[in-house]
Amino acid sequence: MSKRRIVVYDTTLRDGAQGPAVSFSASDKVRIARALDDLGFDYVEGGFPGSNPKDEELFAALDKQPLTHARLAAFGATRRANGRCEDDANLTALQKSGAPVWTLVGKSDSWQVGTVLQTTTIENLAMVEESVAYGVGLGHELIFDAEHFFDGFARDSEYAVEVCLTAARAGAKWVVLCDTNGGSLPSEIRQGVEAVRRALDDLDVPVRVGIHTHNDCELAVANTLEGVMAGADMVQGTVNGYGERCGNANLVSVVANLVLKLGLEALPSASIVRFTELSRTVAE
Repeated sequence: MSKRRIVVYDTTLRDGAQGPAVSFSASDKVRIARALDDLGFDYVEGGFPGSNPKDEELFAALDKQPLTHARLAAFGATRRANGRCEDDANLTALQKSGAPVWTLVGKSDSWQVGTVLQTTTIENLAMVEESVAYGVGLGHELIFDAEHFFDGFARDSEYAVEVCLTAARAGAKWVVLCDTNGGSLPSEIRQGVEAVRRALDDLDVPVRVGIHTHNDCELAVANTLEGVMAGADMVQGTVNGYGERCGNANLVSVVANLVLKLGLEALPSASIVRFTELSRTVAE
């Protein structure tokens, strides 16, 4: 019987670049992207198109000389409240990036919807549905990052799950559950992942679940592993755990634990022995 395989999604070039004292040049970004590609990472998130010139340089460089293994993802948000996808500058920038994969972030916490977006929960569902469908209609693979999922699940589990189902119905290939504030415990991660897995099974659509954690409680790696054991098939994180505030899940630690401790498959078998080299390259 073949081993269960976990998909590895790196966001060092976007989420990791938000870490304290981290500043990648455009050439740094290209070098890291190719190093990740060489090790067999499944997805490399290049950045946030339209947000800065360095990200635009990276996408242009990888458009001319594409990665050979990893799928290049461009990160963006769902359309603005009460707007249209066709007129949304963020979605237009994603299309111009040339990246085959769009990773769209959307709110899955009703409090965040009302307080931060200052719109209704119904409009937020429309933002998610229309934005995902728009990207799929343009021929892109869609990954939906459910922002603040675990906070939202604790506050209003029905709505948090419904946001994920909305993205799934609209054509997302992956629904990634984000512990955006890094405040969840492993037991809470398990409850959220299992609830979304059950809901997607009932929906009977070919959508898989991912996990994206932050390290504010020093639990990002533990929470990612718990998410996998609860049924998540994708792990998102950064090399060395770089990221905003206290950082993201460290993929060097996560992948090593998945393979060596849990007996799962993740990345080509020869890649893990090169993790020290990868860690030092990105640190430099």
